Amino acid sequence: MCSSDLHREMLRLYRTLLRLRRERPELSDPRLADLHVEAAGSWLAMRRGLVRLAVNFGGERVTVPLGGLLDEMLLAWGDVVVTGDEAVLPPETFVLISVTPGDQA
Repeated sequence: MCSSDLHREMLRLYRTLLRLRRERPELSDPRLADLHVEAAGSWLAMRRGLVRLAVNFGGERVTVPLGGLLDEMLLAWGDVVVTGDEAVLPPETFVLISVTPGDQA
C-alpha cells in the first residue's frame, strides 16, 4: 500500500470512528464504572453495553473472546474474522462490533 493510500485509509478510519462516537453512546460515555476490560498476552478486549472492542498488539494471530454473539461489525482494521463469540485477529489489527441484545456477558 503506497503512502497516499495508507493516509486515505487512515482518514476513512478516523471519520468512521467519529461517526460511531456520535451514533453509539457506549463509545462516548466518560464513566468507567461500566467499562469491562480483559487482557492476556498481546490482546486487549473491552466491552460496554452492546459494544465490543478487541485489539491485537502483537505479531502473532490471536483468538479473543468477545462476550457476546456478533450482531454487526462496526469497524475493523485488517482481515479480522468474527465467529460465534470470538474474534480471530491477525497481528496489529482490531475489530469493533455490536453484539445481539440480551447476549451481554
